[in-house]
Amino acid sequence: MSNVVVVGAGLAGLAAARRLVACGHGVTVVEARERVGGRTEGLVLDDGTPLELGGQWLGEGHTRMHELVGELGLSTFRTWNHGRLLLDMQGKRSTMKSHKGALPRVSPFALADLAQGLQRFARLAAVTDLERPWLTPGAEALDGQTWETLIRRNLRTKAGRAYFHLACEAVWAAEASEVSLLHALFYTHSNADLETLIAVDRGAQQDRVVGGSVRVAEEMAAALGSRVVLGRPVRRIEHNGNGVRVIAPRWLGVPRGCCRRDGAPDARRPAGV
Repeated sequence: MSNVVVVGAGLAGLAAARRLVACGHGVTVVEARERVGGRTEGLVLDDGTPLELGGQWLGEGHTRMHELVGELGLSTFRTWNHGRLLLDMQGKRSTMKSHKGALPRVSPFALADLAQGLQRFARLAAVTDLERPWLTPGAEALDGQTWETLIRRNLRTKAGRAYFHLACEAVWAAEASEVSLLHALFYTHSNADLETLIAVDRGAQQDRVVGGSVRVAEEMAAALGSRVVLGRPVRRIEHNGNGVRVIAPRWLGVPRGCCRRDGAPDARRPAGV
């Protein structure tokens, strides 16, 4: 069996290490931060209340994540979703019901414009290759423009454009001009549709992990034990005939965290990958 170094103790790195260990491989996970979890992060207040500081939701279609939560002995609860949503549509206030498929209260003309825009976007997303998005028909042209380009070409009303801008900001925390159109289509197709991405009930924001989503990473790291090394930013990876050497000098900060910190100058392991 091979000895493998996994760089990064986020969800992907920890899940990979967990699977490699199950297959009998020797594994070391090297993480630059003094914590595990990557984009998931939590904070517990003095009264014991957990707060989410990063990614936090599970939803319909996230079957592997739900399975992992169950395997780790964790549980989920439904996101609070009552009342109406208040939207700022380019300076104009509008309300929208909180259930999946709801649309904002706008003029009939804007509503028709929004409907055709959503339908056109859905058609493009449906033909995006989920396994190899770069082989999607017209992939180069799609990746050569932003989502903003599509919005300006296909939406005729201010309200219609504003809705797509809000959706982009809610899902990617970015402006439409900063997101590749190909990526937006691929991401949407991988999560059913745009309405699922922004919805709570029967959508991507439906469930949360009790104690915070970072508990998933923490439980995986705890099971891996001393295989996880914190505070060791990888500076260089060297390849030679004998394998791979990962150069990760010890972080100079104050050691923290529940996982072992290796005191050697470099974390070096021959790797089979």
